[in-house]
Amino acid sequence: MSLSTRVFLVTKRVQSIASKTACVRLTHSLSDKEKAAEARYFNEKDQELLESLLKKMKAHVNDKAPAPSSDSSHVDKILEKYKVSPTDAAAVKAALKK
Repeated sequence: MSLSTRVFLVTKRVQSIASKTACVRLTHSLSDKEKAAEARYFNEKDQELLESLLKKMKAHVNDKAPAPSSDSSHVDKILEKYKVSPTDAAAVKAALKK
C-alpha cells in the first residue's frame, strides 16, 4: 500500500471519528436543552403551587378564629380521662363558658 493511500485512509478515518463526535455533541446538547426545559417547567409549576399555598396560608391567618363550640362532650371526655371530680369538672366547664 502506498503512502498516499495510507494518508487517504487515515484522513477518512479521522473525518469519520470527527463526524461521530459532532453527532454525539449535538445529541448531548439536545438532551441538555431538554433537561433544562423540563427543569424550567417543573420550577414554574412548583412556584405556582407555592404561591397558591402562601395565599391559602395568608387567608387562614387573616380569618377570625372560629367561635368555641358549645358542645362540651370533648371536654367531658378529657375530664373523665383524667378522673376530675364532678365539682372540679363543673368549675372547669363554668370557666370555659366565660
